[in-house]
Amino acid sequence: NFLQRSQLQQNEWRYHLGHIMLALPESANAKQREKLKQQMEIIRQKLLAGEDFSQIAIRFSQGSKALMGGDLGWLDYDQMPTFFAKEVTQLKTGEISPIIRSPVGFHIIKLIDKKPKQPHQGSNAREAALQTLRLQKANEVLELWLHQLRENAFVDIKLPELRPQSTAQK
Repeated sequence: NFLQRSQLQQNEWRYHLGHIMLALPESANAKQREKLKQQMEIIRQKLLAGEDFSQIAIRFSQGSKALMGGDLGWLDYDQMPTFFAKEVTQLKTGEISPIIRSPVGFHIIKLIDKKPKQPHQGSNAREAALQTLRLQKANEVLELWLHQLRENAFVDIKLPELRPQSTAQK
């Protein structure tokens, strides 16, 4: 069924992507999220002003490919993280995405290039389908795990005890 559906799939493109990420600290509060978003807006403005994406990624990104200029390489639509896959399809080559928020932080994506997918043949199609299904399942499991972590998170703030001042100190 998957192989039949994938042949009819609208998205028959491969995308070469650049990625900049600022990670949220664990248990980030609203003030920390807002500060990080403002930092990302400054980065985005630098990119829109024409600064080099790879240099900005090397200097600011906390993503796993930061030292490679944020280059994620060539990805199929279903290989991309779900939180930015739809945004990528709206971009034109060379364009920068708006700021994208995810459970782990804020992201900016650059569509470096795109090209048509090569049709899969014979056993290669089966292997490609299995790989795609595994990636989809892994994304689902990751999203479920992150949701459970957030649901079960517990913050215990311990303040120092307040002691009444003695009359001698007054």
